[in-house]
Amino acid sequence: TAQQLKKQGLDVQVHMYDQLGSWYSDTPDWDNPEVASQIQTYDYYVDEIEEVRQKLGIDQFYLIGQSWGGALVQLYAAKYGQHLKGAIISSMVDRISDYTDHLNQIRKTALSPTELEYMQQCEANNDYDNDHYQQLVEKLNDAYVDRKKPAAIAHLVNTMSVPLYNAFQGDNEFVITGKLGEWNFTDHLKDIKVPTLVTFGEHETMPLATGRRMAEMIPNAQFVSTP
Repeated sequence: TAQQLKKQGLDVQVHMYDQLGSWYSDTPDWDNPEVASQIQTYDYYVDEIEEVRQKLGIDQFYLIGQSWGGALVQLYAAKYGQHLKGAIISSMVDRISDYTDHLNQIRKTALSPTELEYMQQCEANNDYDNDHYQQLVEKLNDAYVDRKKPAAIAHLVNTMSVPLYNAFQGDNEFVITGKLGEWNFTDHLKDIKVPTLVTFGEHETMPLATGRRMAEMIPNAQFVSTP
């Protein structure tokens, strides 16, 4: 923690912010197509990081992002890497096909053939809003996303920006119908020049083999997994 590092004579300052559209930040009018088209883009949120950096007046810092944030770390490090001391990509692939292939294997393992067939049928019919489908989503969440259920992430109200999540991901973590369905940054990993840590969990939705490959493709990177 920052306090422990400070005791060792290392003063570490941590900045964490809510992106536009999420939690304490303003919520745009997502029902306005013009607003949605301007904001619901990778470019907007990468440039938002740079805007926050400038307004905080910091430079040569470490940028960490998890999942969706891990995609933004890759994009930011390639575009604005001159401002970074290092990058930390936590639980995010460089190409979405690795993720979806792994999800298919997870679902075959965690669900019965009947349950899997039901989920796939619902997805083919764009029918997500039914109790049984959502119960199966929760079964998968319990096994691979919220397995430990730490109290620290429990809130009295939902902190998710559902329209934004739907635009990039889709209904849930186990199906991608949004813009992330075209995510592929593999050819640009070579453009990340700063020291980089790639870190995945050993029991999650992101495949470990991808994390190891990413660390090999980024010029100055290492891979570490969390039990």
